Amino acid sequence: MNLEALEVFLASLSEREPAREALARTLAAALDAGAGLSTAAVSREYRAVLAELELLNDRDDVDPADDWLRSLSAPLGDTPEP
Repeated sequence: MNLEALEVFLASLSEREPAREALARTLAAALDAGAGLSTAAVSREYRAVLAELELLNDRDDVDPADDWLRSLSAPLGDTPEP
């Protein structure tokens, strides 16, 4: 059940992340097999991996200028006063 849903999700991604995808498959298989007492922990990790994959996929839409503009307003830290 989780593995089938995962494959549909992965097919929708434009950018591939083989390591994270393999981890997501392992976690989905563990949930499908019944993770026992570790179900909550496996579920949290599975959600986190899926969120990372989605975030990486959404970065394709970001204009590179956005990162540059964001860096201009980043705090500089402690600088000596002139």
